Amino acid sequence: MSKNKNRQVVIAPADFIEAAPAPVEEAVPVEKVERIADLMEVMEKASLRQIASLTGANYNSLLKASKAPIMGAIYDPDSINYPAVEAVLIRKIGEDAYLTLDWSEIDLESKSVVVDLTENEGDVVSLRGSQSKFTILLKTPTHVVLKPVDETNTQPRVMSNFTFKHSGGKVC
Repeated sequence: MSKNKNRQVVIAPADFIEAAPAPVEEAVPVEKVERIADLMEVMEKASLRQIASLTGANYNSLLKASKAPIMGAIYDPDSINYPAVEAVLIRKIGEDAYLTLDWSEIDLESKSVVVDLTENEGDVVSLRGSQSKFTILLKTPTHVVLKPVDETNTQPRVMSNFTFKHSGGKVC
């Protein structure tokens, strides 16, 4: 039997919880961005990975800092702790370098890994760890569509060229 069986949990009604109004700030041009929060507002496609690439900071350190709880706020796993991210960047590159960063250099283009395959459409291939043989139905710069040679199974498989290459895809 538990010693805490008479323990009561009191939950405050929503009326008593007050949220501070968000400060209204004007949009800042990219050239004058001084804080990460402003950057994320101005450049909606900017990501922590791109910031890490630009600054040379470790992406995992930035990600861990971004998910740290914000003092005085209810924890929200979807919110980003911008002051903690800034602290990691300042610790990594120095305050002077952080204040003089040119945020417009962030590469906002999405990059997909392009792996050239030597196999052609119509080739019969096998994958590592599989007894099945597949025919390449379609090949794009980033993906490959495979159809099992077995007549009973007609469901195609789609995988990236990177995954195909590292799955040991080879011509039979």
